[in-house]
Amino acid sequence: MKYKGIIYSAILLIVFILLSILMTSYIQPIVVTVGLLILSLPIHKLITKNNIFNSKTSAVISLIFVNGFLFIIILFIGNFLFTHIRGFIRNQYEGFIVDFVNMYNRIIPFNKIDTFTIKEGLKGVFHNVFNSGFLTKGAVYTTEQILTYFIGNITAYFILSDTVSICDFIKKIITEENYYILSEKSVEVKKLFKILFLSVGVNTIITIAGFSALSVENSIVLGIVCGLLDIIPYVGIFIIFIPLFVYYITIKQYIIAFGIILLYILLMVNTQMIQTKFMSNKLQIHPLPMVLALYIGMKNFGVVGMIMGPLYVITVNEFILRHLQQNNKPVC
Repeated sequence: MKYKGIIYSAILLIVFILLSILMTSYIQPIVVTVGLLILSLPIHKLITKNNIFNSKTSAVISLIFVNGFLFIIILFIGNFLFTHIRGFIRNQYEGFIVDFVNMYNRIIPFNKIDTFTIKEGLKGVFHNVFNSGFLTKGAVYTTEQILTYFIGNITAYFILSDTVSICDFIKKIITEENYYILSEKSVEVKKLFKILFLSVGVNTIITIAGFSALSVENSIVLGIVCGLLDIIPYVGIFIIFIPLFVYYITIKQYIIAFGIILLYILLMVNTQMIQTKFMSNKLQIHPLPMVLALYIGMKNFGVVGMIMGPLYVITVNEFILRHLQQNNKPVC
């Protein structure tokens, strides 16, 4: 068939879109399950490797350890936040309101406010919150989260305890040869995301250092925001840098504006060097379809699309295009 490759790719695209929609609908239990698996898998491997317990017992011990660790962290963070928020309300509440009023009146002098207005407004907000069913909704939402977490633990347990059976089942569906190819590519995909987050981390540090050197206000906060936005290919940090550039041009700080442009170019070059080289050498895929798949997937399906988009490109390249090339059949 002349258009065999295109037809297979289109069918596979529909399958991936349906899977993305399904995963997006159940994103919370999936995230919980994946998170628990990532944290508990090293412990499970360590226990089973030394033949201390069987697979099922090792799965239970691993999950108990991980859940206990998470509980301690949440308890510590909750206690820390409660103590500091309570201390802030007790000691800084009045000063915060006064500072806010003074800053507001300096920025908008034609519509001045006073501390009494702010306090009354806050009282009204708290009154509406406590009388709007917010607490009831919060209790229901918390119950749903607990149920989701419980389901995530159960799912993680069965995956850990029956990994061999699950792998055998997958081999029967996609054949053993394709299973091993998929396993190799999954390792490379893990490396891809490690490289992606490494790039984000490096760019965050460079951005903070650059903004600090240029004496840009709130350099740390802006650097972290730029680092997070850097996940979005090409347009991510552009959202922050262009308004900054325009702002410093407007106030006639041309040296800082020029420095911002140089910093932007440095970040783009760094991203290309780290990400593009890996995708070309390891995955043997041109960077453009990977970048487009990452962006389109994220735009339409969020975090799920960020994963499914590159997976679709890798699957098409590995199982359709290469298979047709090996059989000396044209793709279209």
